[in-house]
Amino acid sequence: RVLAASAKRHPRKVPRPDAPTAAAAGYALALSALLKPLDEALREALAAEGLSGLTGGVAGRADAQGDAPSVPTASPTPAAVKRVQRAVARAARDLTGSRALSSAMERAAKAADAHSRAQWSAQAEALGLDVTGDDLFLSARMAGFRKENLGLIRSLCAEHVRRVGRVLRENAGARVETIARELQEATGASKARAQLIARDQVLKINGQLTRDRHEAAGITSYVWSASRDVRVRSRHKQLDGTRQRYDDPPVVDLRTGRRGNPGQDINCRCCAVPIMPGTD
Repeated sequence: RVLAASAKRHPRKVPRPDAPTAAAAGYALALSALLKPLDEALREALAAEGLSGLTGGVAGRADAQGDAPSVPTASPTPAAVKRVQRAVARAARDLTGSRALSSAMERAAKAADAHSRAQWSAQAEALGLDVTGDDLFLSARMAGFRKENLGLIRSLCAEHVRRVGRVLRENAGARVETIARELQEATGASKARAQLIARDQVLKINGQLTRDRHEAAGITSYVWSASRDVRVRSRHKQLDGTRQRYDDPPVVDLRTGRRGNPGQDINCRCCAVPIMPGTD
């Protein structure tokens, strides 16, 4: 009743929140930059094995007498492949244990928290709520973010090492430019995966912090707010504007029946608009 009365005294429209796209983009750029030592380790290891041409490819050229173009090939030995993999694995271990990665994760978490806090402050003001005070849940959320991200990045690095080894083994005897292209695609896939992890993890912690702040204020229901652009999933678009409960999330995938709140799906940019108890 107190909350409902507060809403009547403060009939302002609750602002529609935005996803933390700037924080997500910043973290994605940071992770992409942190993967560069893996590329450098790969180049150095290939050069040490006499395979430096694999980092860029060598086009076939005609000889001085005008004969048919030569076709350079490469056949790294199994032992050489293992040495290359070990070199990249060492660089990956250095990355996952580095202060630079720890700092990047910390900055991303703080940026997501700042975004969530600002969004909630604007909403709370419209609802007539005083939300000053400590967020008792924040420390645990931040620790969980760091642990989850470190696990994902370790998995990413392990897959990167396996992918490099697979390319070298499966293309032994192939043209140099073919192997170079395959390696380029392998490293590119790792960077794309890192960027996806970064965006997804920032969006997820934003959704979690939003729920934490709402529930700390006694809010258990929300209106689903989709991003309303061409990238929104069709099901999320259907949910836009619907009333939902945190403890009984809607079905977000009709095929599998999976349920979730805003931000829980991979790369979900949807947000929650709080509903005061006792009000529409």
